[in-house]
Amino acid sequence: MDIRSFTSPLLEPGDVILAVDGRPVHSMAGLESYLRACAPGNMVVLTVLRNETTIDYAMLQVPADDAPAPASAAEQGPPGGG
Repeated sequence: MDIRSFTSPLLEPGDVILAVDGRPVHSMAGLESYLRACAPGNMVVLTVLRNETTIDYAMLQVPADDAPAPASAAEQGPPGGG
């Protein structure tokens, strides 16, 4: 799951994710683990610190299958070169 794929419209450089659904976030791995445990389509709330201001963003949990494929994988074609 690429967290950036669905948080990029919300987050800005320098933002710090403090919590998800009120649970403190101590690492990107912890955030990813929590989001993977959510059912696709569930609403989650990110608490973000931006310029000394705390902001809560409600956002949809995007299923991993809906994330765009990396360009390099799309350019390679089907596995096996078929």
